[in-house]
Amino acid sequence: MTTATATLTPTGPPAHILLLRRTFRPTSSLRMAVVLMATLISVLVAALLYEGERGTAAVRKAVYGAWWFDLLLGLLALNIFSAAAVRYPWQKRLTGFVITHAGLLVLLTGSFVTRHFGVEGRVRLPEGAATAQMFIPEEFRITVELPTGERHVLREYEAAGRVGKGPIALGASGFALGVEEHLSGSGWEERFSEDPAGKGPPALRATLRAPMFGRRDLWLLPTVPGREEAPLGPLTVVSHDLRTPEEVEEFRRGETPTGRSDPRGFARVRLPNGEERRIRVSEALGKPYDLEDGVTLSIGTVYESAKVVERPDGDGKPRMELVEAPGGIPAIEATIAFADGAEPHVGYPEFPEFQDMPSLRGHGEKKGRGYRVRYEPPRQRAEGNVLALALAPGGEVLYRIEDPKGRADGRARPFPAKEEIATPWAGMTAELKSVLRSARREPPALVLDEGPEGHGYPAFRLRLTGPAFDAAGWVRFSEPAVLHHEAGHARASYDFERRPLGFGLRLLDFRKGNYPGTDSPASFESDVAVDDAVSGRAFRQTIRMNEPLRHGGWSFYQSSYETHPDGAEYSIFQVGRDPGFPLVAAGSVLIVFGVFTMFYLVPYFRMGKP
Repeated sequence: MTTATATLTPTGPPAHILLLRRTFRPTSSLRMAVVLMATLISVLVAALLYEGERGTAAVRKAVYGAWWFDLLLGLLALNIFSAAAVRYPWQKRLTGFVITHAGLLVLLTGSFVTRHFGVEGRVRLPEGAATAQMFIPEEFRITVELPTGERHVLREYEAAGRVGKGPIALGASGFALGVEEHLSGSGWEERFSEDPAGKGPPALRATLRAPMFGRRDLWLLPTVPGREEAPLGPLTVVSHDLRTPEEVEEFRRGETPTGRSDPRGFARVRLPNGEERRIRVSEALGKPYDLEDGVTLSIGTVYESAKVVERPDGDGKPRMELVEAPGGIPAIEATIAFADGAEPHVGYPEFPEFQDMPSLRGHGEKKGRGYRVRYEPPRQRAEGNVLALALAPGGEVLYRIEDPKGRADGRARPFPAKEEIATPWAGMTAELKSVLRSARREPPALVLDEGPEGHGYPAFRLRLTGPAFDAAGWVRFSEPAVLHHEAGHARASYDFERRPLGFGLRLLDFRKGNYPGTDSPASFESDVAVDDAVSGRAFRQTIRMNEPLRHGGWSFYQSSYETHPDGAEYSIFQVGRDPGFPLVAAGSVLIVFGVFTMFYLVPYFRMGKP
């Protein structure tokens, strides 16, 4: 009897399956998944803190738009794919596992598409206005228009990275753009200098420091209406120009200078010998006031807002005349009478801008007998706490501190040179920087100023060079600039990044509803008209907070509104295009269904239930 022996040949996965497993096994480990997830969570937490400190635009550039963030998400996607690939071919019990991992991959793909191809911005419109573009608040660009009309665009972060480096060639135009300086926050600094002609007003420059607003530089012009004081939170800084010993003594005693609350103000008359007389307007209004032997002053008309106009006289020749008109300046018409005649005068406050206003320069100054009249409009006492500064005739500056009831903190004291004085309010200190007896306004300078909250308008100093062209200048956010050169002019603007919508959007009407009995808005909505020339569609729709407008791939949400002092209302829409949203939504559904399958359906069928 012969016994047959069967030989069993072991079987295994096909070669391509083995190759698949060997390829992805190193990146499929749970340890790698834990490390990647921990890293991703740490990065997201750090990004959240960074965003709170630097803003959304900064975190988008530094984190979400960085190559290493894409690499991190790519490694996570590779780990998820590898974990499923090494288990191929999949058994039924792995159905939920596979669906969940597929959902994660679809979700990551959708987020990648959203981050790199999605757009979020705003549209801001007053009633009746239309636009065909949106702006991105976190993205900025510099646009340079060459003398030839050619336009070039430079991203803000690109310009910031070029400070101190070589110029950037602007295509084949032959022009190059250099970035010389960058201010993260900027402000226009007012500047004055001593007027050689001695016709300007006095000026004081003070620096105040406090924890609540940092540093604040002020120019105070004691004789210029609207410039003699500056409110600063817990106190108001007030300046005075003391020109007589009596006024100085009043200030030293802690009293308000005589007549500051006079409803008519003062006339200041400079006599031919240089002496100055300060007369209440009410004492000379419509009646003579003795200036010196045989000389009187009488005031005819007091103007709250006067302008100089040119009118023909009886012979048809032009004659300058004062009229009450909005937007003018205070003025008085006066007459100085002598035993043998009289001469008319017009008195204005001492404005530093007079040197540049031909229609006013010299008007009211009569050189016949050497008298000069100036007008000092009435001033009411500032409310609240007051730091009062006063310029005495000899150039000394006195100061005193007053409480809300007008009580002075002792006698006035000389302001120490190049030293800070302490005030009783919120740790505030003050320092006197400059004293000008006669000030002339100079062109303002752009300086670093990040504002009380660390935010300010950024600015760049640009230099454009080209064929027979070399010009430089500052371009500040939302303030276009012109770079002048004898060979031509170039224009530069610094503004938000803007994107076309592909259709027109017009705001027809904006409405808001308040809570009963209050001014607090409860809801707001906008009626808009869409005009799409490409598709030929034109329609109207109301956009509410939870009812967006969707058209052309864009979604418009009612975000907020602005009410300007002139009563104009602006409606603000949040605008977005998210091409990755369908993938994100599909991935989320797959993840939920996969988890449900993995933890409920598979165990349910394992128990043999139908």
